[in-house]
Amino acid sequence: QVVAKAADGRSALAVVTVQPQLAGSTTYTVINTLVTKINPDNRLNLHGVVRATYGLDCTWTAAVDGVNIPLNALTSTRETFSRVAVRNNFAYGLLIQGNTFVPGSTVTFRLRAHFAGNTARYNAFSEINIKMNAPPSGGFVHVNPPSGSALSTSFVVSTAGWADDAEDFPLSYQFQYQTLASQPLLNLQIRSPSNKVSANL
Repeated sequence: QVVAKAADGRSALAVVTVQPQLAGSTTYTVINTLVTKINPDNRLNLHGVVRATYGLDCTWTAAVDGVNIPLNALTSTRETFSRVAVRNNFAYGLLIQGNTFVPGSTVTFRLRAHFAGNTARYNAFSEINIKMNAPPSGGFVHVNPPSGSALSTSFVVSTAGWADDAEDFPLSYQFQYQTLASQPLLNLQIRSPSNKVSANL
């Protein structure tokens, strides 16, 4: 386990599990992905590599809190590769559509490989934990004055009190409004570090 800490107190850690190999086993797996947190509406692309001197059955799985969950991937999650294919580092990745996982959850992805046709022989696996970013929460919006005249009163709209993970700060803010629920949203302010905007409505 390695812990990296910034001067402002933020920290992160990386954990590597070492698996001793049985005599005769050359099964090798690795997930070459540096991402540890993503927005859940983004696609997730994991770069896996497998290698052995014999054919391999390879499987991708996902789990939350130790419980396997259905993995509706855009690429195959179970493949058999020949000895010739995997004798050098062979790329076997995983691509997952956005909006698949619950915001705020941490998903453990595992790439497992074993001797083709025998699940108990020459097993190896690699894992990576990826957190699904959750939106800021707990904030409020304030309008001053609370009422006024259309197109003449200058309204100040402000927001504050939002909580989020330390690494997600600073936050940005976008203010929008609509006159009717059936009409599209209009911008008062495009995404900006400012948490306040003034406008005549």
